[in-house]
Amino acid sequence: AERVKEEVGDVSVLVNNVGIVNCKSILELKDEEILQTVDINFLAHYWTVRSFLPWMMDNNYGHIVAISSGAAFAASPMISAYNATKSAVWNLCSSLRAELTLAQKLGVSVTCICPGLIKTKMTDEQENTILAPSKSGYQVLDVSYAVKIMFDAIAEKKEMLIFPAQIYIVSSLILFLPEKALKFLRHTLLKPLIRRTLQQQ
Repeated sequence: AERVKEEVGDVSVLVNNVGIVNCKSILELKDEEILQTVDINFLAHYWTVRSFLPWMMDNNYGHIVAISSGAAFAASPMISAYNATKSAVWNLCSSLRAELTLAQKLGVSVTCICPGLIKTKMTDEQENTILAPSKSGYQVLDVSYAVKIMFDAIAEKKEMLIFPAQIYIVSSLILFLPEKALKFLRHTLLKPLIRRTLQQQ
């Protein structure tokens, strides 16, 4: 952060975009893998925000953008640490907005972006696992298309963006469906994954 301030100057727009994932069950994850995921996917947001937020608050001007994930709401099995950290990022953004409102620093915007699957190196690496994106039933977005959607949301200073529509709908259903309906939805969504798991046994 200090190097950025020295070489670039004051930062008025901060974009936190980082993430790693381990495709393992809760019991298979090693302690160090859990800690690494928390450090990179969640705590990194804390450290950068704490470094650059003071100037924004002093000037009542700035924009913090956090890339979370649709997994913050529509969690998949086998990536529990990833799911948990992305939920934490969403909650951090909500808390930050509340604190900025309390401090009457409404000139500082906070945007939390929760995309679905985007074709990147990370999703490519999951193709050899039971969570293979191409077999998930979810749309896998092209990077250039996803970036355009994100930039539009940032330019409009939206507080929240969940996309594509498929992820938005599933996330909304998970938040508002009664328990019995939610159990049915979970079983329906996981049917293809259950079949692939049985085939590998």
